[in-house]
Amino acid sequence: MRSSSSSSSSSEKEEEEVERMLGKNELLESLTVVGLSLMRCFPDFSGLQFLRSLEISDCEALERCLLLSPSLQILRIIDCPQFQGFLSSSSSSSSSSSSSSSWGVEELRLVNCPSILRLQLHGFTELRDLRVEDCAGLQSLEGLQSLHIIESLSIGPFSEELNDFPFLDAEGMGDHLISSLHHLDIYGWCRLKSLPEQIQYLSRLKSFYIKDFDGIEDLPEWFGKLKSLEILAICGCKNLTRLPSANEMRKLTSLRTLQILGCPLLKERCKPPKKRSGSSEWHKISHISHVYIP
Repeated sequence: MRSSSSSSSSSEKEEEEVERMLGKNELLESLTVVGLSLMRCFPDFSGLQFLRSLEISDCEALERCLLLSPSLQILRIIDCPQFQGFLSSSSSSSSSSSSSSSWGVEELRLVNCPSILRLQLHGFTELRDLRVEDCAGLQSLEGLQSLHIIESLSIGPFSEELNDFPFLDAEGMGDHLISSLHHLDIYGWCRLKSLPEQIQYLSRLKSFYIKDFDGIEDLPEWFGKLKSLEILAICGCKNLTRLPSANEMRKLTSLRTLQILGCPLLKERCKPPKKRSGSSEWHKISHISHVYIP
């Protein structure tokens, strides 16, 4: 078994090796780093003035990533079990406790990083596409209201200890988020009994994907407020039995595609009258052009 000093020394050597490699490739525009098992902090890459895209995946020991390159537009951290957050400089605290810096990142993906407990997004003011998925330890997601031009958002599932989804309160949403967000994917967990009510204010939402909300039995009546909605997909909600009322569903005048997958109770109730048994939801969706319920 390695001593902690030996492990630390090996980590530093790997980080130094990466830093030397970066120093020799100053014109680099895209970088993918896979499987560096000892590196704890991705080193300073501010010298890469042309770097637009950085993806780091399967780095088992990675805890932090420095954000110093103003040119970076795409940042992806995937399958890094020890990753905890970002640093704005080598001496600063992580982005989870600091919001003074700002970055030009337009696409940010954090996928399967269970050690992130608290994520602040205040510095990511240029984000258009944000995905924070399968971060099982996350308990706090802050700064969504500062994302003035966000267009696509995919979030969840987070810590199963949470009884509510860490979303914005209605007062903190701001007109910019209400008008800019067009695509929303939201992934739940077993404790959640309802969707975040703040979603009803996203009046420009065009596509909405709902997955794994096992505690939900019916969809809320406020769905009728999503008048720009064109695509609705509901997946893996095994206890869901009812859609909003027919009146509210018909308010969704832009809705042209409905998908229902892995929702056995709702599937049975959404069958056309000749195929179903029991109460029907079919009359609520029969006017939709494309209905897909395999």
